[in-house]
Amino acid sequence: MLKQKKAKLEKITSLEACQECPAICCRDLAMSIGKPQTKEEVEDLKWQVRFDTVDIFIKQHHWYLRVKGKCMYLGKNNLCKIYEERPDKCKAHKAPNCERFGEYHEVLIKTPEELVAYLDRKKQRKNKKS
Repeated sequence: MLKQKKAKLEKITSLEACQECPAICCRDLAMSIGKPQTKEEVEDLKWQVRFDTVDIFIKQHHWYLRVKGKCMYLGKNNLCKIYEERPDKCKAHKAPNCERFGEYHEVLIKTPEELVAYLDRKKQRKNKKS
């Protein structure tokens, strides 16, 4: 079933995928961050996810801080007002490998408690292997 879905998505072109898209990629700002290594870094992330517009996600072992919002150039019709002059990051973001076609992360952390629980689970797994 998963292989069929993947094959179907691979056949979709970017143009087809973007038609009638709700422009999810233009609504959140994801910034690459390092995995927290120190107590201070964990405390900073716990403080940041206290805001209802901020969460953390992990994709392929890479950590990201996501700030929810909307690009100032996103029109009411969900089309980019500066499409021809849009930034390279926007040009590089292509369907079907995008938010519209399913979860784009393996882990989503929305609260300080979820962050602590995730780090505790990882620590326990690491200790079991040792």
